[in-house]
Amino acid sequence: YLGHADEAIQTALHAVRITPLHALVFPAILASAYHSAGQFEHAIDAAQTVLERDPDQLDTLIILTASLAVLGRLAEARQVVTRIVAVEPGFRVADFMAHQPFVDSADKAELSAQLAAAGLS
Repeated sequence: YLGHADEAIQTALHAVRITPLHALVFPAILASAYHSAGQFEHAIDAAQTVLERDPDQLDTLIILTASLAVLGRLAEARQVVTRIVAVEPGFRVADFMAHQPFVDSADKAELSAQLAAAGLS
């Protein structure tokens, strides 16, 4: 959110390594950091790790959807959209984005566009 994606990746990787119980929050942060850094395949992998243990984790579903959309994997992204709507009926991108603490409004707009490409409104 602060525009320091590479630093966030390193911090999250360290947290995952030293957390004995491998709390899901760190892999979720890692997925988001990878997405912010434009490392979409890594973002997908990290998101799937989280969703294997918590399939209803909304923020991670969002990152997975956006990453798939960027890579042109729209059929897969739309499958995740179905999960998002099941978890959060009435989901709206604008409402979600209103609560995201992005420092750079361009990053916020980019994520919104990625979600729109996947079919979320």
